Amino acid sequence: MKRLAMIGLALILAAASFSCSGKATDSAIPAQRAGVVANPSETPIPQVSFSASAIYVEGFVERGREGSWLTLEIGDSIEADDSIRTGPDGSCEIQFGSSAALRIQPSTLFIVNAIALSSATSQVQGSLAIGTVLNKVSKLSGNDSYT
Repeated sequence: MKRLAMIGLALILAAASFSCSGKATDSAIPAQRAGVVANPSETPIPQVSFSASAIYVEGFVERGREGSWLTLEIGDSIEADDSIRTGPDGSCEIQFGSSAALRIQPSTLFIVNAIALSSATSQVQGSLAIGTVLNKVSKLSGNDSYT
């Protein structure tokens, strides 16, 4: 009786190991058709882009882009190679994604040299031609930079 039970158990184990190995069954095909990826490491991680924008404007403030100057308004986007100038009564605040805020004081000219904002990295580079700016920068990590 023990021998018969052992043979039965061996047959069950052999059948189970045989069914687990080999080619994929038809049950895997609908998952592939539905867009499910078998290997999650092959799934691309979507990059979320953030933008830089004016969140506060007071007095005389202009944005220079491609040789022309326009009045800066709240909500205007700030791009690489933009310049921002303020008059004696002007100031503004620029938000760079979630990584930094820049307060531009009166009688200032600030040039945004480069911006790369995404969920993966945050890089901002600017230069102060004249005047005063105040910066509030969150903790940077990895390849993040704010100069």
